[in-house]
Amino acid sequence: MIPSKLTIQDLFASTRQYVVPLYQRSYVWTREGQWEPLWEDIETKALRIAAGERPPPHFLGAAVLNQIPTFGNEISKRQVIDGQQRLTTLQIFLVALRDHIVHAKNAVEDEDLAERLQSLLEGVRPLTENNGPMANRKVERHKVWPTNFDRDVFVQVVNAGGIEEVNKIFPLTKLPRKRTFEPGPRLVECYRYFAQRIRDFAATPGAGQHPLEMLYQTIKQCLQLVVIELENDDDPQVIFETLNARGMPLLPSDLIRNHLFGRAPGQGHEIDTLYNEQWRHYDELNSDGTPGFWKQDMKQGRLLRPRFDIFFQHYLTCRSESEVSPAHLFQHFRTWWGSTTPERDVRTELETLHRFSDAYREFIEPDRISAADPTLARFLRHLRVLDTSTAYPLLLLLLVEAKERIVREERDRILVDLESFLVRSWICARPSKNYNKIFTALLKESRGAPTLDHGLIRTRLLAVSGDAAWPDDAQFERAWMSEPVYARLGSSGIQMVLSAIHDGMLTSKQERVSIAGPLTVEHIMPQAWRAHWAKPAPAQTPVPGEPTAEEYRDEIVHTFGNLTLLTQKLNSEVSNGPYKEKREEILSQGLLRLHAYFRDVDVWDEAAILKRGKALFAFARELWPYPARPSPTDLPR
Repeated sequence: MIPSKLTIQDLFASTRQYVVPLYQRSYVWTREGQWEPLWEDIETKALRIAAGERPPPHFLGAAVLNQIPTFGNEISKRQVIDGQQRLTTLQIFLVALRDHIVHAKNAVEDEDLAERLQSLLEGVRPLTENNGPMANRKVERHKVWPTNFDRDVFVQVVNAGGIEEVNKIFPLTKLPRKRTFEPGPRLVECYRYFAQRIRDFAATPGAGQHPLEMLYQTIKQCLQLVVIELENDDDPQVIFETLNARGMPLLPSDLIRNHLFGRAPGQGHEIDTLYNEQWRHYDELNSDGTPGFWKQDMKQGRLLRPRFDIFFQHYLTCRSESEVSPAHLFQHFRTWWGSTTPERDVRTELETLHRFSDAYREFIEPDRISAADPTLARFLRHLRVLDTSTAYPLLLLLLVEAKERIVREERDRILVDLESFLVRSWICARPSKNYNKIFTALLKESRGAPTLDHGLIRTRLLAVSGDAAWPDDAQFERAWMSEPVYARLGSSGIQMVLSAIHDGMLTSKQERVSIAGPLTVEHIMPQAWRAHWAKPAPAQTPVPGEPTAEEYRDEIVHTFGNLTLLTQKLNSEVSNGPYKEKREEILSQGLLRLHAYFRDVDVWDEAAILKRGKALFAFARELWPYPARPSPTDLPR
């Protein structure tokens, strides 16, 4: 490696293009994080020059470059291994300065000042565009050639000619009742920021030099970068990964993309085409510049991670048949990638990744497939409520990789067994700490099985022992009747269970009613029963160690037997009022089959709660069945 210190003038003055590999992440710098500190550095130095000082050079950071072979009339090119955000920002700043000088020169009437601005323009313009013979002027005239994802916006901004022109291409819009404009693409906002700062600075009165001349002197003299040129024996990819393993690292998805597309040319693939066909959609942003579907942060445990990184963890677990740590996702990927000889084909792997990601998106948005595959959509909706993403690698195998090996009916039976295992374990408060091992083992068995059917999955689930075992009917009923599930499962969990029972109550001859608006969970006997309902009669002969009548009521009030769903909330008076008044209000919301039960129940007490709990359990036992246990000879060894 050959390091050198260059001013911004030195960096951009020569006829050269700095090419950002398309597999690097898109432009991410922001006003608060980087643009404002950079402008403050520039402005501070310019003001010191205006005061007659000779300020020392200011270090802006580093850039690591690798020479790209060129042929014929192609201009000299350097691949940007590190520092692409910095180089792109500096180029946008220079373009904004160039455009302002042009407008200032055209607007001034003083001939002497006009000549000075023209001379200034002749100094700045070569820093923003290449000249001379070129193989492809449309591309090579640009000093920086960004990633494929940012390229179109960058070219439009650089070629626009000024802030007014940029705003015509990327109109400023406001949403209703919003005071501020909606943000545009990040590069557009970068240009707008520096254009405004330069405009404000140019209006500052100064003695002798024009403010724009001060900015140019700052660029020429005061702002430096350490530029490192790689030599022939340096490995760009290793250096890239090493540099980004320190400080503020790239996301695993960025490193994975770099790894894949860094190998594509050596396999004879045209990377621009490959990127646009197989990866670009992962990098997409929304129209307002906010992260698109795959870039959005999602909660995983206590942390927020980009959705693509979460998906890729499940994908890699599926492909590698081993547990993958989110903290070491890229390391796991690199090990898996290098585990085969000859090397995996990049295009083939990207096509496979695309198929798996399409399926994963259905996991996140099950309503997309409700009409075409209601059984799967129902399972996926329930799985999201259960928050059991550890099952996703197995599902990816079943729904993508092994799709042709299993008929729909067998797949649906597998889904029924998986849901039963998970729902029963959830309601019974079984620990989920072993789910990773359980589902990874199922994954291995399923991939290696000569035939894939529900019997294999069922047998393996029934073989799980200890506190993670599949709860049988007796265990399920005990938890159903006695567990204060409302506090533990939460409103969304109760809604899922009772909605499933409601659907199970409907016969084939009954019309399924679409319920408008959200459902709410209601306690028939209110949680605040002490203030509004009569106290239970105390036990005539208290049993030592057993709960009192009031303690027992505090527990049973949160069991399934005392819970129902409403299409709208009851007002507080009715909600806490006598049972007969509440019953009338509930029955008036007669869209739900769950409510029919209360027509013939005149008294609501502990006995009524237990009776209804048993009635609901009869449906739950059928919805989430426990299969007959196989004989010992049928169990896996």
